[in-house]
Amino acid sequence: MRLATVLLLSALGACTSAATGQDAPDGGRPVDPLADRLEGADTRLRTRGYTAVERAFRGFLIEGKAEVHSLKLRAGRCATAIGATSDALTELELLLYDGGGSEVARAVGAGPHPVLTYCTSRAGAHYFVVRAARGNGLYSTRLYDSPPGLAGATTDLFGPPARGSP
Repeated sequence: MRLATVLLLSALGACTSAATGQDAPDGGRPVDPLADRLEGADTRLRTRGYTAVERAFRGFLIEGKAEVHSLKLRAGRCATAIGATSDALTELELLLYDGGGSEVARAVGAGPHPVLTYCTSRAGAHYFVVRAARGNGLYSTRLYDSPPGLAGATTDLFGPPARGSP
């Protein structure tokens, strides 16, 4: 029995591929297509003065289901969330609720790359909801903090940059 347990634990410890099920390139890190999809948007946001927040959320959703994550937002600041999905999850919705349960922001109808921005006047608990509107699959989100003046600069995050933009 001990030998079987040791063999099972050894086999589990030897698994080094990413949660996406893709093997690592020879000598490299595991492939993470969701992180790759977020990199361009991440670079654009940071160049424009947004600050990445340590928390990011990842998971697997089935169509119509959602995951709820608690956040503490700062007064007088803006929170921006971006998302990316695996190919089978074609519509991801991001919603934000205040501590009392009222919806304060939403990003729907953006396909696999939603962007949600909310500027709050009061600090405190908020609830970030990630919902699979169409399809099933993996999702990944990243959160950013910014002063209110930057809130509008998010329309080109997942497309080619506008002329003269970073």
